[in-house]
Formats: sequence, C-alpha cells, structure tokens
Amino acid sequence: NKSFARNFSHEMKTPLSVIQGYADLLSDRNLKEEERLEYSQIISKETRRLATLSKNMLLISQLDHQVVVPKQDTFNIAELLRNVIQTQQMMWEHKKITLNIEIEDVMITSNKELMYQIFENLINNAIKFTEPHHTITMTLKKEESIYFSISNPGHLTESEQKNIFQLFYIKDDQRSSQSSGVGLTLTKKMVEKLEGNIKVTSDTNHVTFDVII
Repeated sequence: NKSFARNFSHEMKTPLSVIQGYADLLSDRNLKEEERLEYSQIISKETRRLATLSKNMLLISQLDHQVVVPKQDTFNIAELLRNVIQTQQMMWEHKKITLNIEIEDVMITSNKELMYQIFENLINNAIKFTEPHHTITMTLKKEESIYFSISNPGHLTESEQKNIFQLFYIKDDQRSSQSSGVGLTLTKKMVEKLEGNIKVTSDTNHVTFDVII
C-alpha cells in the first residue's frame, strides 16, 4: 500500500543519502587521514544498516508466504542463547553493560534458525537502547512452555507499547538512531510462526519483552 511504499522508500533513502554524501567527501584530496577514516567508518556503518534492512524485509516477505515452518531441530535452547550472547559480546562490552542472566538448560524440538534470530533481534535491541554502564536482565526457563524474558532500562508509553511491533514504527526520540522499525516486526512474525506469543510491558524504569513458545 501507499503507506508501506512511502515508509520503505524513506528507510532506504536515508542510509543511501548518507553513503553518497560521505563518498563524495572522500574524493577530496585535501582530507586529513583521521577525517578519511571517520567518513569510511560512517559509510561502512550505513552500508551494514542498509544490508540489515534489506535482509529483514526479505525475511518478513518469506514468512508472510510460508504457511508452516519446519520445527524438526532438537537442540539445547540455553546453549543457543549463550551462543547469541557471545556473538553480541563486542557490543555490550563496548558500552560496559552488565548482563544479569538466569538460564535453565532445556532440550527442545523447534526451528533452530528462527529461535536464533528471535534471541539475536531481542538482545541486539536491548543493547542498542541501553545506556552505558547499565544492566540487561535475561531469563530462560521451561514451565509448560519455553519462557524467555529480556529487560533493559527505559520506558515506553502505553501508545508506544501498542505500536512497537508495527512495521517501520520508531519512537520519536529514537529517529536519529540506527533503528529502522523492522526488527521487532520480524521478531513477532517469527514467534507467531512458531505458534508462540510475544508481548512488551514497561514501568517507569524498564522495558521488558516476554516470549512464550
């Protein structure tokens, strides 16, 4: 629809404009070496942002057209979560974030790739919106179903909680960040394809995502 096309065009155009602008600046032979390095890093960051947006949009399209996803992988879900946390280590160590983790080792049969993506998106989201020197809390346990919870410092209004999973939705105070408003939409679709449920809650100090699969 028109709204989708407009939003998608905007999200594509922003990093492309940045890349073009800094690429033009790099052609200046009088640039200092530190400026050349800084501009190259910005181009690299925006290129990764564009690649992630494209990848996520493709995954959303695939999930929308996939009636049933295979759930035939048997694996230790706690081990999978530890692997995801490890891949994000540079991000949370760079911001000196403390991780408070309570994980229960459980073997499950599901879709390993989708579970990995769910964990990766939620952890990446929490790190991105957590200020340096703060704490992210994660819980993974098996009750009647698999329960995963991740909480980081922050606050969402009732309206923001209601809209957070909508495609291209970005909080006003996060519009200058790297968020494209796609990651949480994709996460919700993946959880639902695994016949699970995801919800967000917030008090004045924390934002919490709860996943039951």
